[in-house]
Order: sequence, then structure tokens, then C-alpha cells
Amino acid sequence: MPVSNLQPTLTITQYVALSGFFPISDSFTGAPGDGYYTIGMIRGFAGTFDPYADLYANGQTVSISQYAPLYAIIGTTYGGDGRTTFNLPNLGDRLAVSEGSGPGLPAYSSGAVFGAGAFNLLQTNLPPSSGGSATQIDNNQPSLATQYIIRIADYFGDSTLHAGEVVQYAGARTPNGYFDCDGRALSISQFPELFTVLGTTYGGDGVTTFNLPDLRGRSAIGAGGPAAFALGQQIGGDSTITLANMPVNMGGSGQPVDNYGAGLVLNYLIRTEGLYPQQDGGTSPAEGNFIGEIILYAGTDLPAGFARCDGSLVDIASNTALFSILGVDYGGDGFNTFQLPDFSGRSALGYQPGVNQIAEQAGSPTFTLTSADMPPLNIVGGAGDEPLYGGDQADLIQGNDGNDTLTGNAGDDQLNGGQGTDVLIGGGGNDTLSGGLGADTARYSGSRDQYVITRIDADSLSITGPDGVDVVNEVETFVFDDGAFTFQQLAPSVPTQGDDVLDGTEAADTIDALGGNDTVNGLGGDDLLIGGAGNDTLNGGD
Repeated sequence: MPVSNLQPTLTITQYVALSGFFPISDSFTGAPGDGYYTIGMIRGFAGTFDPYADLYANGQTVSISQYAPLYAIIGTTYGGDGRTTFNLPNLGDRLAVSEGSGPGLPAYSSGAVFGAGAFNLLQTNLPPSSGGSATQIDNNQPSLATQYIIRIADYFGDSTLHAGEVVQYAGARTPNGYFDCDGRALSISQFPELFTVLGTTYGGDGVTTFNLPDLRGRSAIGAGGPAAFALGQQIGGDSTITLANMPVNMGGSGQPVDNYGAGLVLNYLIRTEGLYPQQDGGTSPAEGNFIGEIILYAGTDLPAGFARCDGSLVDIASNTALFSILGVDYGGDGFNTFQLPDFSGRSALGYQPGVNQIAEQAGSPTFTLTSADMPPLNIVGGAGDEPLYGGDQADLIQGNDGNDTLTGNAGDDQLNGGQGTDVLIGGGGNDTLSGGLGADTARYSGSRDQYVITRIDADSLSITGPDGVDVVNEVETFVFDDGAFTFQQLAPSVPTQGDDVLDGTEAADTIDALGGNDTVNGLGGDDLLIGGAGNDTLNGGD
């Protein structure tokens, strides 16, 4: 059964900027245009339209001749034939993950598509107690690798472009006025403005150096949320399933498993002051100050003209322009209040028409395993006394040495006790229980009268009841809700034409001894004993 791989997300409009400065990537010179928004940047917007007629980041195939400046920046990184067409980044229903390779993480190149919305467990993912090797689970949901860059200094005063803003970029070369978000150490004396914003949140000694955020191989996750994520915290990554994460009916504690892919906690902010975004064309401002824009911010303080994307209710009367863009898509009563987007503990997911909706929340921070999630298991016990558990598929469980307890749970299982005094619990499904050597016990969930028991041969029974139809071999004791019974008590001996000693059960039995000089013991219950030919002794019992 597939397990969801979707971490908490919030869907917003993400688009590729077609206007603005053409990015120059020679060095940080402080020249005009440094630190501006440029063509090729991927920007976020909380409204339901694409501002300034830019293009949704949905992987469209577009004409090189029509969008020549953009093609010069991104080429065929995201697809296209490179002669007449190229493709835009496709963030529709996908996370954005930064290119590169952070410590201990895989390496991704811009344009790489990876991850899945769900996965099927393999036995190798399970702990050794379930026959696995604890191989990690890939926690990446559908994702696209792009470049993340951080603005080095403030521009145009306090209400427009700010040092510490993290920008997603579809190009390959970092524009002037920005650095890659690669965790590098910088000199405080050389970049005092950026240090004032970041401090040592991302590392550094705070005396001569500080570090940039390291987003390589990570997505951006909003600060706060149920887990109270702190700015700069690195979270998530591939998960390892331990015994504690296994379902209770498989010997575990049912503890949830972390569902976050690798992420870095940043602040999601929404612009509350600035230009009103146009819906029918025009040129997006290079300084980027339009209402409703969603940005990432690596600093702790709130810049002027922004609010935190924490789901706060705000007053309509004081924020009419922003309300006209958001409405009640993110919540609120629409009369006095409306709600801001809530990125607390969430990442941005791109809008994909027909697939998701603006303001849609999806995903979960954890998942909890059930026995229905398990693949078919092949478990071999060791020399000690062990509890061994199957899932809900057709499992093979072998106890080998030791006094083991084998539990099949649901599914058509085969339980082999091996040596030792073993307990076999088939559970639901049509199971085959083989006790092997030793004095073994089979356990059933109902009372004795709920089962029809037929003797197959000298040491085998067929047991049909609420748990299914089981074949039981070489088991000496059978435990039901209302008591324990021996093999002989459950199933009379098979009569022959010779001299037999035949025992009934504590239930109502019909025994036909056939030929020979037989001794028939009815034991408990209202029995019908038929001696047949020969000199027979019939004992009705209780």
C-alpha cells in the first residue's frame, strides 16, 4: 500500500519574470542594476492571477524568438530543442529545491526533476527485527532543482529591496548584487549590512565572519508551525524506520516517521505596501515592490512594508488593497477580517491549473505506519527466543531455534516454528501453521464453537472460523478464548477397518468406528457413537 511522501505545503502562484534588468554576472560592483529583480527570477504571489502577464512556472514550451532575453539566461536547462523552443521551469505541484549538494545530501543540477508523491515500502526499509536492513526512505516529494541566491545589500531604502532576501533564480550564473545560498563564510567588515541582518544564525564566529544560509539540496520551510521551527534550523532528509516506528500489532510503538525532505527554515513574508499588481500586462517593477508578493527572508527582523506569512487574521478596513488581492482564499470572514497565507512549517508549492488550487494546504509532517503498508515479508528468526511479526500480505515467517512467538496478522501466511516451544498466531487470512519440533501452541481469537475443525491426517488439522481457513501441522496445543485443547481433543482419530482407539472432543461429536474391535471415547458433549462391525466398546463420556 503506497505511503504518502507529501510534506506540509501551501500552493501559491509562481512565475518567471519576463521584464526587469538583464542580469550581469561579472562581479559585485555596486553598479546600477545590482541587487534588482531581474529577468529569469522565479517570484511568488499570493493572488490568483499572474501579475504583469509574466509566465507561470509550469514547464511551458515557448518560442526562442519571442523570449530571446529569457532564453539567453536559462537556455535548455528545463527542456526544449534549443533551436526554436525552450521550456520554462515546471514548479507546478512541485517543491523547489536548491541546486548543489549540501553536507550529507545528494547533488542536484538546475533543471533536475526528482521525488515522488508516494512510495511503497520494501522489506529492506524495515528494521532487522522485521527482516530488513534499515535502508533509508527517500523523503523527496516531486521536486525541481533551481538556484537560490541571497541579496547582499539594501537598495532604494527600507521599503523595497532588502539585504537578506532569498530569491529563486532560473538561470545558471549568479547576478551581481547576490551570492549563492551555499553556506559560505563572509567577512563582517566587508559585508556589514548583510551581517546586521543575518548575524550568526547560519554560522560564523560573529567576530570576523558570518555564514550565508546553505540551501544546497534543500527546500525552504517556513519558521514556526506545530514543531516551532527556528530560523536557520536544518530539518528533514531521508528517514530511517526503527522498531519504535513499526505498528503496535507488529511489535513496535507506532511512533510517527518524519515526512520532511531536507529543508532549511526561513521566513516567508508577504508585501503589504507598494504598487498594485497589474493583471493585464505591463512591466513588473525591477525593484519588485508590489502588494501580495511572497518573498523568502533570511533575517530575524521584519522589514518595513511586509507581514509574516503566519496565517494571522488582519483587518479589512486597514488593508483594502491586499484584501482585494487575497479575498478569503486563505481564511477570514470576508466582512471584517481576512487571513494571510500560513507558511508556518510549510514550503511553497507551485500552482498547476487543474491539479491544485491557490491557497491549498497539503501534506503532513509525519506518517504513521500500519501493517497494511507492509510488503510481503520473509523473516527468519535466530537462535534466541523472539517475537516475529508479519504484516497484512502473504508472509513467510520461520522461527528456527528458540522458543518463538510468530504472528502473521492479516494475509495468507506461512508460519514455521522450527525447533523449540513456539506459539503460532496466524491472524486473519488462510494460513499454514507448522509447529515443527517441540511442544507448540496455536492461538485463535474466537471461542472453540466458532470453528469447524477437520482432521487431515495423523498430525494435521484444517481449522475454519473467523480468522480464515488454516492448515495446522505438528502443533500440540490449541488455545481459544474459552480454553486450551490438545490435538486429540480437537479432532478424533481417523477410523479404519481395523482395531482403533478413537477419542472425541469436548464438543458434540459423531464418530463411526467402521470395522474392527474398536474403543470409542466420546468425552464431553452430546455425542453419537457408532461402533460398526466387530466387538466395540463405546464410552459416551460426560
